[in-house]
Order: sequence, then structure tokens, then C-alpha cells
Amino acid sequence: DSMQDDKAQKLISNEYKKTEKKNSLEDHVNLLFNFLQTKNQLDPSLKDLENELIVFLNNY
Repeated sequence: DSMQDDKAQKLISNEYKKTEKKNSLEDHVNLLFNFLQTKNQLDPSLKDLENELIVFLNNY
């Protein structure tokens, strides 16, 4: 499980490097969202934050 987590972490940091040049709020929110979705599988308490982000993105 921690290996899968490491893989996800790597994937996210690679995505982050790609978007670093743009650095828009939306990019950051999307990265955070992806990160939360990944972590959510391990920590269900993040579901609320994930849902709040969805609402935020829909109203953005």
C-alpha cells in the first residue's frame, strides 16, 4: 500500500512540475484535488474536504 502511495506521490509531483510554469489557482486546486482523491483511499476523513473542493470548483 505504501508503495502505491509512493507511486501516487511521484505522479502528483511530476504533474506539479508540469504545471509549475502556469501556476494558476485552478492548477493548484486540481493538484490538491487529485492529491486528496489519492489520499482519500487511505484516509476517509478527507472526503469532506474533497467534497468542498468539488463545490468550490463548480462555483469557480
